Amino acid sequence: LGKPHTSWPVQGDILDSSTPHFLRMRLWQKLRNQYAWTCGAACIVWVLSNADALLLQLVLCAAWLGGVVVATSNAGEEQASSIVLMSIPIWLVSSVLASPPGFNQIVQAAGNFILVTYAWISLTEADDKRQDSRIARLVMGVVDELPLWKCGFLACLMIFQHCSWPFGIAFHSILLAFGGFGMLRAILRRRFFSWPVIFWTLSSGHQLAIDNSSYLYYGAWR
Repeated sequence: LGKPHTSWPVQGDILDSSTPHFLRMRLWQKLRNQYAWTCGAACIVWVLSNADALLLQLVLCAAWLGGVVVATSNAGEEQASSIVLMSIPIWLVSSVLASPPGFNQIVQAAGNFILVTYAWISLTEADDKRQDSRIARLVMGVVDELPLWKCGFLACLMIFQHCSWPFGIAFHSILLAFGGFGMLRAILRRRFFSWPVIFWTLSSGHQLAIDNSSYLYYGAWR
């Protein structure tokens, strides 16, 4: 048997000009798709942290998602990710111009970024343990019924935490519980500092693309 080819780009020179063109394009497409989802998720966390103009931000968020669904209705995967990447700066600039962020939103956004990052661990644990744990089945029974799955569940918690007392504090407590449990799991696994880096550079975009790509198409909403 001949010597197998190197596993590009893990092995070999990533800049090697002899690498087949389709491999380069496939890698570029994968990276672009992942970071489109990562940027979208980060923007959602940011805009949902604005309690003073939440309704306006929800309208802009819905308009962005609806515009993406319509614009990508007849597009391939490569075109769809390009449309998402181009539309995110427009959405973010519109959000900032419509309601300039204050100190409270910046603090709230920082807290939400931390909680969402570690709450994802809790939801992943619940998904893995749904066959063995009654609590996990209960959690995933709710998550499975929501659009955008895990992302939709966390978005709902961030939205409803802005409700008046006692509902707002109840939803905020749920978000704190999921985030706190995820932090505990990360500490026990010695991943407390490394997990946020991995989550926002590699994990979130990859998993969101797998879970939610179908929602970029009109048929998924019918």
